[in-house]
Amino acid sequence: MTTQALTNLTFNRTLNNPAMRIIVPAGQTIRLPETIQQFAVVAGNAWVTMTGDDLVLQPGDTMSVENRPYPVILSAESKTSLTIECWQS
Repeated sequence: MTTQALTNLTFNRTLNNPAMRIIVPAGQTIRLPETIQQFAVVAGNAWVTMTGDDLVLQPGDTMSVENRPYPVILSAESKTSLTIECWQS
């Protein structure tokens, strides 16, 4: 699996929507910025790794990750891309 820098991913912000949208291409892995407090899966399945624990989130699932002392690693589970919306502090 390849880790890709967040600067190479797609970020969309509008004044009416404070959420940041991140698109993770199939087969890619990212580390969420520490400023992210919560994220929701919009499309695809998210493989989430935190402190050695893994779980899979599906579209419509949300996860709170605020005040975490550990990195949150996300990857697109399957051969399709993953789209998430994030809320920052």
